[in-house]
Amino acid sequence: MALALLAGAVGVGAGPAAAHGSAPGHARPEESAQGIERGLDLALNCDHAIHELLDEYAACLRSNQIEIGTDTAAETAFRFVAWLRAANAAYQGYPDGETVQLRFRQEYLAAARRHPVPPEQLCRALALDCAQLPVAPPRLAEIGG
Repeated sequence: MALALLAGAVGVGAGPAAAHGSAPGHARPEESAQGIERGLDLALNCDHAIHELLDEYAACLRSNQIEIGTDTAAETAFRFVAWLRAANAAYQGYPDGETVQLRFRQEYLAAARRHPVPPEQLCRALALDCAQLPVAPPRLAEIGG
């Protein structure tokens, strides 16, 4: 059940495409795009740890988040993927899915307030259509951006 639950919704194996743009006062667009791609990659590297419970996945994310450093674009992308995976696990009925997705959602919203990136841009970078996801990502208005 592990990766299978995400394969259809999140295109496992499809690398993130370059994302463009950034919020005013943040990194230059090319730095932001590189940060977004790096954050996506760091989070996607934990897909192997998704099992019947999300504790190993959360531990992998904690380990990988150290590599983000102060890159706010990478953090926003990283937190988005973590939330997206946990939201999908909750949708699939994982016992701890709802609790973990709520925590990851708050972490994503906090990161997005520091470096707003439209969820649609993050979905495109993952080769996804946000409108087709089983759980809709927070909108920029909800993020505060």
